Amino acid sequence: MLTIRSAESSDRQALASFLAQNFLSEPSMQAIFAIPGGLPPGALPLGALPPEALQVWFVAALSVWTSGAPNQAIIAQQDGSIVGAIILSGREKLSLAVAWGWFWTIGLGCGLKVVFRSLMAEWQRRGSWPTKKPIVIEFVAVLAEHRGRGIASQLFAEAHKQGTEFWLETTLDQNVVIFERLGYRVVSDHSALGCRHFAMMFSKS
Repeated sequence: MLTIRSAESSDRQALASFLAQNFLSEPSMQAIFAIPGGLPPGALPLGALPPEALQVWFVAALSVWTSGAPNQAIIAQQDGSIVGAIILSGREKLSLAVAWGWFWTIGLGCGLKVVFRSLMAEWQRRGSWPTKKPIVIEFVAVLAEHRGRGIASQLFAEAHKQGTEFWLETTLDQNVVIFERLGYRVVSDHSALGCRHFAMMFSKS
């Protein structure tokens, strides 16, 4: 039986592992983890990005995204395993402790270069936000073998209960079509760390 629910703190490690496995080959994540002196950002071959390092990154990121309001991480669970997830971030200001925890965890687990490239990507994408910051869809994923069952639609429906305006970005053309079917529209495209991103908005009004 499929269950859609808010993630709890006890889900964090499993959720980070799920996200890491699903975003290993995603161009923007490869760009953040670009090997110094190696291939250019976004051109890393599949498998060059260690899943363990990416899991550390997601553990730290989840601690930030879920530190404010509840229901910021929503998961689809089948027989006790995570098969889908959607991660939101809102307008909450981070406490110094949460920000330092993020910096410390990623710095130790992934290196300072990844910390600074993560911050650079965040700064660059904020330029595509509208004046009034919407709720941000940070990540959404469904396991390949569970796609086509409407799980993504259920995750978005649950996420859309959190507000009226939502923003997301994707580097993949095929995702633009998927998100348009869910009511999103492209509002701009921009480059961050050498990767092209499509910024998309959804509004209930």
